[in-house]
Amino acid sequence: VFPGFIVGFDTEKVRVADVIMQCIEDAALPMGMFGLLYALPGTQLTRRLAKEGRLHPEPEIDMARKTDEVTILGLNFETARPRVEVLRDFADVLSRLYEPDAYFARVQRAYLNLQTIKLPAWMQLRDTWRESDRLFNILREVTLHRPDMRKHVWKLFLLFVTRNPNALRPLMVMVVFYLYLAPLSRLWIAGVNKEIEKLEALAKDASPMVAAMAVAAE
Repeated sequence: VFPGFIVGFDTEKVRVADVIMQCIEDAALPMGMFGLLYALPGTQLTRRLAKEGRLHPEPEIDMARKTDEVTILGLNFETARPRVEVLRDFADVLSRLYEPDAYFARVQRAYLNLQTIKLPAWMQLRDTWRESDRLFNILREVTLHRPDMRKHVWKLFLLFVTRNPNALRPLMVMVVFYLYLAPLSRLWIAGVNKEIEKLEALAKDASPMVAAMAVAAE
């Protein structure tokens, strides 16, 4: 199961990250697809936000890719709760989702007892032989270059070999996903944190002006 989650709805409460992570842990979902809500053209959401005066103008596309705005695509409108809180929840979910201990614990719960089709012995030997080079390359990459996941992968590999060898292939698929998604999530988190810092700096600069306007109004 590869679930998808979107953050930024008007109905969200504070700390929606905790609710999402509780769902992921309860369902033993190793990974997920996350995004920030984007109001697509021609949808009821876009029409409502435009009517409420909350829709942002369409941003220009950076074809040269000189900025990292792709990290935070979404939220092209004024959010119901503070934008910084939405971004913090988004970054928090990504950080907790791909934390190695939690990720591989969910993989174990999801796949160790997985029931697979029982193939004839000769088919199992054939498939094992065909994929032996892939298995070797994955384990070599993890052992030599990814200390953050080395102990987790070898522990699960030995556990699956003795308890459920037919589920080794799904296990290795989850390992490959982590090889790519964990570094990518850190890149996204860095981009979101940069945007949060920018918003907080703007709010800090604006606060003296707001105070001065309040005094003048009095």
